[in-house]
Amino acid sequence: MATAHKLSLATAILINLNIMMGAGIFINTVELAKRAGLLGAFMYPLIGLLILPLIIAIAKLIKLHPAGGFYIFAQKEINPFVGYLSTWSYFIAKLASASLMIHVSISLITQIFPALLTYASILWYDLAVVTVFIGLNLLHMKTGSRIQFGFLGFKLIPILFVIGSGLIFFNIASISTLPIIWTGITGSLPFVLYAATGFEATCALSSQIEDAERNGPRAILISFSSMMVLVFLFQFLFYLLLGTTLAAQSSYLGAFPALLQYLIPNNPTLAYKLQAFFNLAIASSALGGCYGILYSNNWNLYTLAQHKKIAGWNYLTRLNKHAIP
Repeated sequence: MATAHKLSLATAILINLNIMMGAGIFINTVELAKRAGLLGAFMYPLIGLLILPLIIAIAKLIKLHPAGGFYIFAQKEINPFVGYLSTWSYFIAKLASASLMIHVSISLITQIFPALLTYASILWYDLAVVTVFIGLNLLHMKTGSRIQFGFLGFKLIPILFVIGSGLIFFNIASISTLPIIWTGITGSLPFVLYAATGFEATCALSSQIEDAERNGPRAILISFSSMMVLVFLFQFLFYLLLGTTLAAQSSYLGAFPALLQYLIPNNPTLAYKLQAFFNLAIASSALGGCYGILYSNNWNLYTLAQHKKIAGWNYLTRLNKHAIP
C-alpha cells in the first residue's frame, strides 16, 4: 500500500484513544463513586497493572508480525484454525459493542432533543448512523482519521473541564473526609475493564501504520498509558470535588448537573446550557468510539479474505480508489 495511505504514529495513537475513551468513563463516574468511594479512581491504574502482561504481549506480537491482525498472530504462533476462530469472534463481538454504543448515544441525544422522536423511532436513527459511518469508512484513511480527531476533541472537552476544575478547587484536606470502600474493589473492576479496552484496535490496523514494526507497539503503549492518566485524574478530581454528592446520583446523567450546581450555583441558565453541551459530548464519545471500532474492525474481515478464509474472498479483497476494502 502506498505511503500516502499509511497512518502515522500520532494518528494511530489518537485512533486508539478515540476507541478507548468511549462513554464508559462517563458512565463509570457515579458507579465507581457508589462502589468504592475515593478508591474508585484507583481502579484504573489497578486494572492497568492487571492487564499489562496482555498489552505487552500484543505489542510484542505486532513487532514480530507487523502485517498484523489476530489471524496472523494465531496463524504464525499457533495454527490457522485458532486464527480463524479468534478473528471471527473478535469481529462479531466488536460489531455488537459498536451497535450498543450507537443505541446508547442515540438514546441520550433523544433525551436532550425529545422532538426527534416525533419524526422516527430510535431504531431508525441507529440505522441512519450505521449507514453514515459505513459511507465515511469508504473514504481515504486520513479523512477517517480527521473525523476521529473531531470526535476525540469533542469528548475531551468535558474531561478536561473536570480535570481543570478539580485542579483549581483542589483541597487536599477534603481527602481525609471522603469514604474509602475496600469491599467495592472487586465489584468495580469489571466496569473499569470495559472502559479500558480498545488498545487492541491497533492489531487490525497495524498493516496500515507507517513502520508498523516500530510504531505499532508504541501506539498501544503510549495510548494506553495516556488514557489511564486522563481517566484517573478525571474520576479522582470529580469525586474530590463532589464527594458523596457524586455517589448519591441515580446515574451518570446526574454527575455533570451536580458538578455545575456546585461550581456555578447562582447562574442556572449557564449551568443548563453547559449541561446540554456536556451531554452531547458524552453522546459524541459513544459515537466516536463506535466509529473507531468500525474504522478498524473491517480490516479483520479483510485479513480473513486475504487468506481465503471467507466466502467471496476475491470480492472482499478489492480496494476502492482510496485503498479501502
